[in-house]
Amino acid sequence: MRGLWRFIAGLLLVVAIFAGAAVVFRAPLAAALIRTAMAGMGVENPAVSVSRLNFSEIELKDLSGGASARDLAVQRVVVSYDWRTLLAARRVKAVEIGPGEIIIRMAGDGSLSLAGMALPPKGEGGPPPFEALGLEDLAFAVATPEGSARGRLSGKFSPEEGGTFALAAQTDAMGAAETRVEAASLDARLALAPDGAVQFEARADGDIYAPAGAARGVAFAASGEGASWRRAMAGEKGAFEGTAAIDLLSADIPTAEAPSLAALTRPGATGRAINLLTLSGKLAAAFGPDGVSVSAVDGAPLRLIADRGDALAVSAVDGAPLYEATPQAQRAGFRLSLTGEIATGEAQLRAHSVEDGVWTFDIGADFADQVVAGVAFGATAFSMTGEANATRFDGDISFTSLVKRAEMGRLSFADTALRALLAVRTDFAEKSLIVSGDRAKCVFLDRARLAVSEQNSEARLGGASLCQTEGPLLDVGWSGAPRARLAGRLTAQSAFYRIGETRFEGAPPVIDFAAEYEPEAHLTLVDGSAAGGRVIINKALVMSDAAGRFAARLDADGFGGEATLERARIAQVDEAPQVAPVIAAGTGRLDGDRASFDYTASTLKGVKLGAGAGAHDLKTGRGETTFRTGELVFEPGRLQPAGLAPGLTGIIGETIGATSVDVSFVWGAKPEDARSSARIALRDLTFRGPGRAVSKTGGLTGTLALSSLAPLKSDGMQTVKIGVVDLNTLIMENGTVDFELPGDETLHIARGAFPWFGGEIGVYDAVASLAGDKADVPLRADRIDFGQVLAYFNIKGLSGEGVLSGVLPLVIEDGKASIVGGILKSDGPGAIRYVGEAADAAASAGDQAEIAFSILRDLRYTSLSAAINGPLDGRLDIQTRVEGTGEVPLGRRSARVPVKYNIGLDAALLELLNQANLTRDIKLQYERGRAQQE
Repeated sequence: MRGLWRFIAGLLLVVAIFAGAAVVFRAPLAAALIRTAMAGMGVENPAVSVSRLNFSEIELKDLSGGASARDLAVQRVVVSYDWRTLLAARRVKAVEIGPGEIIIRMAGDGSLSLAGMALPPKGEGGPPPFEALGLEDLAFAVATPEGSARGRLSGKFSPEEGGTFALAAQTDAMGAAETRVEAASLDARLALAPDGAVQFEARADGDIYAPAGAARGVAFAASGEGASWRRAMAGEKGAFEGTAAIDLLSADIPTAEAPSLAALTRPGATGRAINLLTLSGKLAAAFGPDGVSVSAVDGAPLRLIADRGDALAVSAVDGAPLYEATPQAQRAGFRLSLTGEIATGEAQLRAHSVEDGVWTFDIGADFADQVVAGVAFGATAFSMTGEANATRFDGDISFTSLVKRAEMGRLSFADTALRALLAVRTDFAEKSLIVSGDRAKCVFLDRARLAVSEQNSEARLGGASLCQTEGPLLDVGWSGAPRARLAGRLTAQSAFYRIGETRFEGAPPVIDFAAEYEPEAHLTLVDGSAAGGRVIINKALVMSDAAGRFAARLDADGFGGEATLERARIAQVDEAPQVAPVIAAGTGRLDGDRASFDYTASTLKGVKLGAGAGAHDLKTGRGETTFRTGELVFEPGRLQPAGLAPGLTGIIGETIGATSVDVSFVWGAKPEDARSSARIALRDLTFRGPGRAVSKTGGLTGTLALSSLAPLKSDGMQTVKIGVVDLNTLIMENGTVDFELPGDETLHIARGAFPWFGGEIGVYDAVASLAGDKADVPLRADRIDFGQVLAYFNIKGLSGEGVLSGVLPLVIEDGKASIVGGILKSDGPGAIRYVGEAADAAASAGDQAEIAFSILRDLRYTSLSAAINGPLDGRLDIQTRVEGTGEVPLGRRSARVPVKYNIGLDAALLELLNQANLTRDIKLQYERGRAQQE
């Protein structure tokens, strides 16, 4: 009311001056002059009457003005003066006002006016223009855009003796500039002592509403004392010194009516719902020429208590003031102690300001269990430094915490050990929050567990970090619908992800991503890229060196997305894989619990192998894919079967020819659920093997149906045609093989037959190991033309006739083939004839040699047998027995005599056979020479 009574005193001074000038005239003229002066000061509709006027006193009645008759309606004003002093010094002896009523009007911008006259925001300094002032039962009202307050002011004051004032006011509602007070009352007393001392006391209560929230049932008592009111009234800056105490008896804050506290009303976000906060406490203030300080009374803290029992205590730091301000700076320091469901712990804040409205702060906190914005934390250490004013906040945050539970839409986190060093910028005017961090400012997740609600999935991370890439790490806005954008680079030393029965584990790729979250729509959109890593899928496949992109959508209806794999190396986990590593590329799509994909594959050297497509059920972990190669051409030094299937290494050597393969894979939740099948078309394949015992298999043509690739298993009996099988020196050509792969790493040959010297040689009902173990191959010869065998040696003069049959049991061990217990017998009689240079030479060597070669000119046998043992690539032990008749010379006559030959040979007979063959086949000579060089 300081500006108000100074204004009234100034107005009355003008009245007194006009009254003095008009004292020699009539009272009506004085009243007219006073009305003119009031109009000049801005009073609307001024009115006044003069009831008494002389050289020492003027009495005014019914002083009024304003648009309303009650804006200014003072029934009696008496001014006493010495007219000489009045004219010389413009001072009066005494002013008595009242009873009466005034209405002060407040506009929306906070400016004040009385009866149309603008009031200064502050009273002017200097001595008062009166020696005494008395206010008697002066009623007043303060009218605002949202209601008015009414009260009464009484008191007396003298610059020499001091004085007292009493003020009482109340309102149902009043307010402006978005702030409103309801059901409020004020009762205040002010005592000004003659020595300049001041004492005051006041009590107030009411409800306060503001954009930041509401405070209901606010009740406080205030008191204070100080000096010197005389010096302050004279206009000396900083002349008044004193203390004050405020006892905040109560203040109830409904959380639903405070936007910043609205999250507390939702159960689950911070435990049980918090609907009401109650504030209480005592403060002491001291002010003087050096500034102002505010402290807790006797160290007792301010308390904020939630209706469910949470309590926040605000106390001083090391006994220092809570707030202090000097002409140069402002400082504040608080210690916060919090207990309850929301959090338990302590925090400390220190702040200072050397610029108007800009604060530099330092905050440190240590909390036990706590829940903040729906995130349940364990032990947390937190520190923050930065700057802030009424509209912005810029700072660096460092914290270490255990996130027990957090939710971001349908994505939830648990048991997440978190460390971070981040830069935070908040603009309250723009309603935005930005969190950023360079390589040294990241979020580190020592461990974390993640899951998606209503989806049978889980994930774990170890040694992970989330760092900023382009743009901020987190961008949050709430100027319209709330939204958040999280973006950065996620790396981890280890990871595990299970969705349904599908499991991924290992070192994940480096992921660059951006996630947009819209809480009101329950929508999360994610896109990004992935590179590197080594991930094992269902303990069966390992994917490494990945490069690709992905996009996903998570909403109330489910989870979906699409991924493009530009490159990934895929291999079997087994130490001895059946399928060689390949480079895969393709696209995948996720719709609910079903994933579909298509892809291409190539060798590590970039040779394209084919394309495939498949699907996977995320809930059951079951899936399937089919892969088709098209025609694959094998060439030396390039694509080879062992390069596609390492299990063929040592079984099949260098290969030429072509093949096409259709492969199907089926998998499930367990490694044993994996199955595979294939259909392989062979076109004129020639290769070394199978095994080391077979130096060459050529012209292999046919179609194979395999029911399993690991282990190799055929779909029933298979048939192929073979141009040649070269067992070192035993060569079989143009045969047909009927075989089966039982799935036990063996080859079952039902019939493998080749034409041989007019008959047939082959393998029937034999089993051979694919792993290179010992194998027994019962090679059998049927109806061999003995004459063709002898002709094969191409020895001049050697011929014969007959039919031979028998067995040549092959034992294959350590990559070598040997005949064990082999025997060939004649099928009926036959003949051996030799007429040549060796026979003619033998005639001159002696009678015995002549007789032997005479017999060979026409040896007719009744039985012929040969027992054969030994390695095919070494010396054979051949025991031959021949029975029959031969012609011997008797002078000029000859006679046939019985003959028995028992011949034992230790020689590389098959090498001789091979040599004979080489003399007939130039191509074979070339191939043999090349093989020896290699």
